[in-house]
Amino acid sequence: MEALGDYVHMYIGPIDQSHLPACAELFESTFNGPPWNEVWHPQDVERRLADCYHTPNFYSLVAMDTGGLLGFALGCRESYNRQQHFFLKEMCVTPDHQRAGIGTQLMERLVADLSGMGVSRVYLLTARDGIAEAFYRKRGFYVSPKMVVMGCRLTE
Repeated sequence: MEALGDYVHMYIGPIDQSHLPACAELFESTFNGPPWNEVWHPQDVERRLADCYHTPNFYSLVAMDTGGLLGFALGCRESYNRQQHFFLKEMCVTPDHQRAGIGTQLMERLVADLSGMGVSRVYLLTARDGIAEAFYRKRGFYVSPKMVVMGCRLTE
C-alpha cells in the first residue's frame, strides 16, 4: 500500500468484483445516515453496484487501509460528440473518516486516471445545497448553465 496523506497505509486503486460487498455495506451505511437519510436495503444496493460494475466502460476506485474499505468512487466513460465524458454515478467515504482528505484523494486520483484515458469532462448528480455539492464545488465542479435534471415518476 502506498502512503497517502495522513493515511500512511492507504491504498487507492481500481475496484474488482471482490470489493463490491464491502462497497455495498459502505454505501448503505453512508446514505441511510445523515445528512442523506435515505432508505436503502442491502439487496437494492448490491443490485445497483452490480449494475454499475457491469456497465460498459465502467471505471472505479477504492480507498483502503489495513482496517478495510474507506471509500469508493465509481462510474463509466461515455462517448459524446467525439469526446469521452465520465459519469460519476456514486462516491462515498465511510462516515467515521469523512472530512479527512480521503474523498479529495479519491477524486484527485480519479481525475488523473481519467485524464490519462482521454476523458475531457466529468459530470455527476448530487443533492442541491448540501455538503456533497460543497465538496464537489471545492474540486472545480460547477452547476451547469446549459443542463437541467428532469424526472418523470412512472409509478407511485
